[in-house]
Amino acid sequence: MDSNEYNFGRRHEFSKVIFWLVWLTNLIVILFCGIMMVLSFQKNGYVDLSLMNVLIPSTAAELASATGFYYWKTKTNNVYEYGEKFIIDLVNNEEIGPEQVTVIAQAFFNSSHLANATCKTTK
Repeated sequence: MDSNEYNFGRRHEFSKVIFWLVWLTNLIVILFCGIMMVLSFQKNGYVDLSLMNVLIPSTAAELASATGFYYWKTKTNNVYEYGEKFIIDLVNNEEIGPEQVTVIAQAFFNSSHLANATCKTTK
């Protein structure tokens, strides 16, 4: 197997790094809470759940925010990446005029200045 197959030197997106760090932090906090509850049970004879009531929901909320941000960013990038290719293909199509392409681009991107810029560059 070639070492280039694994892409060790490849840089990752910053949003992915944030997502995985938050996920790892959440896992560490859950494990810490579990260990502390076991130690509390061994010392006191009962399980102290006050640690779980605060730490686990706070890290889970942070993980939910990071997940939502990551998926929102990915969706937005995909809309513009594939939408631009779609609009360029429509512009190159001779059956559809620039006015129709503008209407489709406005509906697709929900932004009039981007659709107008697309049709002006093709004239």
